[in-house]
Amino acid sequence: MAFLGAALLVLTGWGCGMAAALRQQERWLQIHTFVRLLTRLRAEISYRALPAGELLRELEKDPSFSGLGFAGCVRLEELPVPDALAPSLQAEVHTGLAALSLLPREEVCRGLERLSALCEEAAAECLAKANACKTLYPRLGACLGAAAAVLLL
Repeated sequence: MAFLGAALLVLTGWGCGMAAALRQQERWLQIHTFVRLLTRLRAEISYRALPAGELLRELEKDPSFSGLGFAGCVRLEELPVPDALAPSLQAEVHTGLAALSLLPREEVCRGLERLSALCEEAAAECLAKANACKTLYPRLGACLGAAAAVLLL
């Protein structure tokens, strides 16, 4: 019976580590999806020359962007910036989006490209961290579970 309890502690630790690694993966996905949205907006504004409000209404119907929560946004500065970004980068992206509403179409496209490049760098860092967490956190959790089992036995 003690062996079964010890095995459960190890598995519980592994599961907690896996959950922590998945949270990091979700952070990357949130940033990556936001980058895809900015890239798509840039392409649509460049090629279709539609106002941002119309584009946002069209894109909110796209299921691949449903997790971003921008339903009802009619201007670029109303786009919710992902929480997964660092606070300084969040502020920079928000300020950049607010400044874009006053610019001509070509400048908006360049601004969106710059913002997506900034967020892409953050996404790459987050992905590297998520990949490291995938291997480290479950092992660390299993080790902590094993240590708890040893202490309780």
